[in-house]
Amino acid sequence: MVLFVLLLLLYCKKAVKNDLDMKYKLQNMNELEVEIEDLRKSNHDLKRENSELSQKLEYLQMIAPSTLDNEEILTPIGGHLPRALFLETRATLMILLSIPRWLTKPTILAKQDFNKLMRLLRGKDGHRRSRGSPLDQTTSVEDNVGTLVS
Repeated sequence: MVLFVLLLLLYCKKAVKNDLDMKYKLQNMNELEVEIEDLRKSNHDLKRENSELSQKLEYLQMIAPSTLDNEEILTPIGGHLPRALFLETRATLMILLSIPRWLTKPTILAKQDFNKLMRLLRGKDGHRRSRGSPLDQTTSVEDNVGTLVS
């Protein structure tokens, strides 16, 4: 009987030891499951980030040739700008920096405009100088003479 009790004690020790091992293994398994879930989440995030980066790469590869074309246009050739760009810039500057003619000589143009307006009021065509009838010339001379005398 003592032998039986000893065997039973040994079995119980092994069972308790096995039970402790099982608890430890279950605890490790739970920790591993949590770690696996974290790894799945990070893997999902990395896949999404990888997808976004691959889309950016595709876009950049699509626009790269046009960027190189633009760079060729803007790159100096032999130390000078390309002729078309130079001419365009020059024309733009000439337009922006040119001073209109009426600003440089206001008195001459004002007189010309006044004379043109007077011709139009008198009924004379601005493009063709018509002299009118001799009667019109006489009256205009008489008017001028009359105003001077009085």
